[in-house]
Amino acid sequence: MEHPYVDKRESGGIHAICVVTKGWPAVIVCSAKNESQYDYWSEVQSRFIVSSPNMIPEKYREGNKIIGMREGMTDSLQQKLIISDDETLVAKECVGYLINRIKKMCIRKVEERKNLVWIPYTELLAASLPADRGTDNRMTTRLYTFLKIVALARAHLRKKLICGSETMIIADIKEDLHEALHLTQKIVGIPIFKMEMTETVVAVYRNLRENYEYRLRYRESGQFFVREMELQRIYGTDANGEVKKHHVRSEISL
Repeated sequence: MEHPYVDKRESGGIHAICVVTKGWPAVIVCSAKNESQYDYWSEVQSRFIVSSPNMIPEKYREGNKIIGMREGMTDSLQQKLIISDDETLVAKECVGYLINRIKKMCIRKVEERKNLVWIPYTELLAASLPADRGTDNRMTTRLYTFLKIVALARAHLRKKLICGSETMIIADIKEDLHEALHLTQKIVGIPIFKMEMTETVVAVYRNLRENYEYRLRYRESGQFFVREMELQRIYGTDANGEVKKHHVRSEISL
């Protein structure tokens, strides 16, 4: 990517130079205008992560407080009241650890073009996403990418599926998908309240099962809801809690 850039001369004055950017640069654009009215806005949405913060008076007041602390207090007080250098260092180390961990998991899989994450509810998710325009495919790819990244970042908290020679992280429908939708809700068109509604529906089927079990109708109760422990018995688990199954059935109940 090549673009002009205006720089200052050591001897004074300014001059334009040509800059060539390689790789995958991160671009952050801030705008105070409402650009959603323009014809090209759908293309922008499909290529960038668009965030529109909900600014309220409380946020402005808190901002004023932090500005006052930063401009009028000693450095030692700022370290205690705002954020310390030690906390910043710990945060950077945590991010670096996650990045290195994900890279180690990805190296071999990417080379072999294999998936790292198993999404049991992928068919339901794909069917529920918008499919009216060409850009919707791009948005769907972004959602799945976020979902995989979130699952990989929490790999140490997730169960694993071992299918033949493959070992995959199982994406959690409540936490991982909820986080991915929270990041992309304004892009893919699935607001959080619909995700919460889905969880409510799941709760209804769970209660139906419990009701049937209370009446000792165990065979029928299993048609409404399948618990996590039952999935583990169906597919088998090893000492590390990793799910093993050579042939995964497609009729898994969520």
